[in-house]
Amino acid sequence: MKFGTDGIRGVAGIELTPEVAMRLGFHAARLLSKGTRGERAKFAIGKDPRLSSDMLEAALCSGVMLAGANPALLGVVSTPAVPFALRENGFAGGFMITASHNPIEDNGIKVFGGDGLKLSEQLESKIEIGLSAKLDYTDSQSPFYGRTLKDSTSRRKYVKFLRDALRRAGWNSRANAKGNRLKIVFDCAYGATSELCREVFSGFDADFSFINAEFDGKRINLKCGATDLSSLKRNVKKSGANFGVAFDGDGDRALIVDSAGREVDGDRILGIMAVNVPRYKKSGCVVATVMSNFGLEEFLSRNGLNLMRVPVGDKYVLQKLIETGLLLGGEQSGHIVMLDKAHAGDGLLTAAAIIGIVQSMGKSIEELSDGIRKYPQILTNVRVESKSGWDTDAMVKKSLAAIDSKMKERGRLLVRPSGTEPVIRVMVESPSRSIAKIAVDEASSVIRAWDARRHGAGKARSTR
Repeated sequence: MKFGTDGIRGVAGIELTPEVAMRLGFHAARLLSKGTRGERAKFAIGKDPRLSSDMLEAALCSGVMLAGANPALLGVVSTPAVPFALRENGFAGGFMITASHNPIEDNGIKVFGGDGLKLSEQLESKIEIGLSAKLDYTDSQSPFYGRTLKDSTSRRKYVKFLRDALRRAGWNSRANAKGNRLKIVFDCAYGATSELCREVFSGFDADFSFINAEFDGKRINLKCGATDLSSLKRNVKKSGANFGVAFDGDGDRALIVDSAGREVDGDRILGIMAVNVPRYKKSGCVVATVMSNFGLEEFLSRNGLNLMRVPVGDKYVLQKLIETGLLLGGEQSGHIVMLDKAHAGDGLLTAAAIIGIVQSMGKSIEELSDGIRKYPQILTNVRVESKSGWDTDAMVKKSLAAIDSKMKERGRLLVRPSGTEPVIRVMVESPSRSIAKIAVDEASSVIRAWDARRHGAGKARSTR
């Protein structure tokens, strides 16, 4: 297996097998333990509640212990709890067992260095070599094997950090600036935030309710959470809530639904934070990806802020924030990174920040997001046999350039491979939905034709 944009991922037990997990744990622990002095190196391991997570956790721990290191089990936690634990407790590295927003049959493993950041491509390449090679552990025999540790302290610290973040974001005991008691629905996607969310938000003077918030390894992301907002929309409108927050399976991103059941995506969340949090507005710039809507760029410009774009992936957002010293960035999908608070996208932290803004300013989500225009974007996922080679194919390059040229200044075309699935994503943004539809269909046909030429007719298909 190979690393994608967010660790390794595949069908559990078939592509991502216990053997792969064991090899990953062994080689990553060996690589990241180098230079460790004194006590035996320790590695934090978290997981989402998928049925396959326990199996992969056992295998991953075996690999870490075989490398002579100690795995420290955090239990079921959200992905950002792992880098938080690394930065707080001095671990040599960490792992999160999750397939994030993917369907239940999939699982994955994200790997972090001791600094809490995802690994560089160079380190990933070194680990990949070991995933397909025979394990060489002749110098890791007893008494050098590691031991499994249970770590409940990191989780408690993480919950306290989030509760404190809500208070710092503007929470007070006066309900809100208008004297109204907030009513908010959280959709936990049967995922990693199912217990954490209650622990973080319970006890505050507000009407917080939680849906799809049980550990059910069979239903994670199934018609709920950030990948399907329909359940949250119904609950928000039925209950008369101010708004709702939906997390994905591993809790590193969040989307919002306003009181009328309309989606407030990551672009609008970025816009709300950028202009209403003084330190972010003072920084003068926000980092987003090439997928972010031009409407966000317009909104930021009107408020004296610039938008800096990076490739798709929250790790690229984080890298740019660190490089430039900027504080706020994120993705349309709901990954929001607040570098002054954490070095990872965190759905619960995003929720705390937005709740604090709403509560302290006495404005609704609708009022806060008003003015952030959304240009029509049409996205098609073209499933292919292989994602490599399309961008160097002469016919593909010529055809896509012709489509882009034909739109002139009436839109933009973006074609990129998925980092986690066997698909090539085709997106067109334009003030005209009809122009976007024509262009995305033409570009998708180009990719399908390329895949058919390489792998046989009829094997590529589109899913919207």
